[in-house]
Amino acid sequence: MDNGKGSVLLVDDEEHVRVSAGQSLELAGYSVSCFDSAADAIGRATGDFDGIVVSDIRMPDIDGTALLQRLKV
Repeated sequence: MDNGKGSVLLVDDEEHVRVSAGQSLELAGYSVSCFDSAADAIGRATGDFDGIVVSDIRMPDIDGTALLQRLKV
């Protein structure tokens, strides 16, 4: 969907939160890719990714803060 609103990588380890937030963003017109772990999202946020990342802070393994630090350019 190219509506000018861009892409969102949504990362949350809780399925009900991920599904609900993902649906809300899609209804608002965003293209959303949902991930249940930061490690999975890192592989998707390559150098040519021009969207935003919305992440839970408290997650196992790599938390949201560490995820954003890894993606920071």
